[in-house]
Amino acid sequence: MLERLILCLIAVRVAQVTARDCGNPGEILNGYYMADATTLGSKTTFYCDQGYRLVGSDYRLCTADGWDGQVPTCEIVECSRPVTPAHAYVERGFGHKYKYQQEVVFRCNEGFEMIGASVIKCSENNIFVPSPPICRLPVNCGDPEEILNGYYEANHNLGSKVIYHCNEGYKLIGNDSRLCTATGWSGEVPTCKTEFPPINILKEMIAVVCQVVIKEENMIKAKYQLLESEREILKLKENLLKKMEQYVDENNL
Repeated sequence: MLERLILCLIAVRVAQVTARDCGNPGEILNGYYMADATTLGSKTTFYCDQGYRLVGSDYRLCTADGWDGQVPTCEIVECSRPVTPAHAYVERGFGHKYKYQQEVVFRCNEGFEMIGASVIKCSENNIFVPSPPICRLPVNCGDPEEILNGYYEANHNLGSKVIYHCNEGYKLIGNDSRLCTATGWSGEVPTCKTEFPPINILKEMIAVVCQVVIKEENMIKAKYQLLESEREILKLKENLLKKMEQYVDENNL
């Protein structure tokens, strides 16, 4: 009789355990959970929203006594104060601890130029992104090399461009521009080579040919006029001889 009673109690207990439903595993502020089921043996996994980190176990198991453990918490991500670059200062965002997405704005001291981003943000990885900028004295590449039979237009500061041009009658060979980089002017100086034939020489040749043609025309005109004059002189001579002969005949000379 006692054995039957024990077996009955065990059967009831097993039935209770088998039908166990742990219910809601617990809400998490600034986060959420995912659970396939809430019955005995099931697992609930907890997650935090972007910009928050999980404190505690990220899961709970449904046991015969209910959900084990405690609901974890989600704390906002914090970043330590970034190092201020040399020759720079913090314009906005003073503090020692910074929460997720908080900004720090840097400015360079007068006379220095900034390389990189002036605004950095506290990221979900507990670090500021991008990295703090660098402040340094401006790079001056100085005068670029001269170009024979040409000229250039340039600004000497970092990132500026020099543009090369050739004089009239010359053709540029190579790249027509160079950049001022941290290590100086990029590339090589192009060259200016004579065009064939050069435009200026061609113009001079055309002008000379025109002058020759005009002079030849004038000479032809002058020769024609001289020929006409010679004909007129010849006619005058003939008329003069006729008159002299007539005069001699009439006067019996």
